[in-house]
Amino acid sequence: MKASDAKLQGLRCVNHTKPASYRKIWAFFVLFKTPPFGKGGVFSLSLGGERRVKLINQRNKEELATQVGKAYSFLTRLKGLIFSKDLPDGCSLHLKPCQSVHTYFMNYPIDVVFVNKHLEIVGIVESMSPRKVSKVYRSASSVFEFPAGTVSRTNTNIGDMLEINES
Repeated sequence: MKASDAKLQGLRCVNHTKPASYRKIWAFFVLFKTPPFGKGGVFSLSLGGERRVKLINQRNKEELATQVGKAYSFLTRLKGLIFSKDLPDGCSLHLKPCQSVHTYFMNYPIDVVFVNKHLEIVGIVESMSPRKVSKVYRSASSVFEFPAGTVSRTNTNIGDMLEINES
């Protein structure tokens, strides 16, 4: 049966090839439906299995995080913590390069710590609620996002130096 015959009989011909726009939509769906933790998430991809990364405040030796996810590409920074259910205690997301963050499409508050290239804290936003945008910290080169309350619990202040220990 020819396509013209099918049209005449009220049948629809189906093209089984997928256009380029379909592939883009599929990639977007996969990117934003992937959880930050577990199989396929930001943390599972960047930590490399059981390797632990600790983030420590050098001034008071307080441990801010035992797992630090890395968001260093455009797509992982774009995804960040969007649509994630929560950020577990002891976990953090490091976005680099970054001078400002937003909490659109998030359902929970986070603590945000802006650091320069030497990991000196240049700005802190505690309990940043959903649907907000932080100010731009020009001296910042990257950002750490923590569960709300981490900054006050660890007595972290502007001017403190952070240290990343990989084990």
